[in-house]
Amino acid sequence: MIIENTIPHIIGSSNGNIRSINHNGAVFYSVIDFIEYATKSKLPKVYWKNLKGRCKSLNYVITPLKLISIDNKSRLTDCATEGALWCIYKCIPKVSIK
Repeated sequence: MIIENTIPHIIGSSNGNIRSINHNGAVFYSVIDFIEYATKSKLPKVYWKNLKGRCKSLNYVITPLKLISIDNKSRLTDCATEGALWCIYKCIPKVSIK
């Protein structure tokens, strides 16, 4: 697998399980959904919190945006562009990637 194609592959193969939103002309994706799909974590919120703690630079690549949650309410969610997801992907320990 070519490493540069990993993020589009994950987004494309998630079957719509990664929420997205257009904001200021760019597409942003839910980081929690991305983490859940990329790592198969049962607790993606905890995983993301720990990852942000280990890799402080991730705080600069995320944008909090309102997305519709499971309960159909609009909630502030950490979102990232495809390029920012690549930075997040690089910080995930390779043992965790399924």
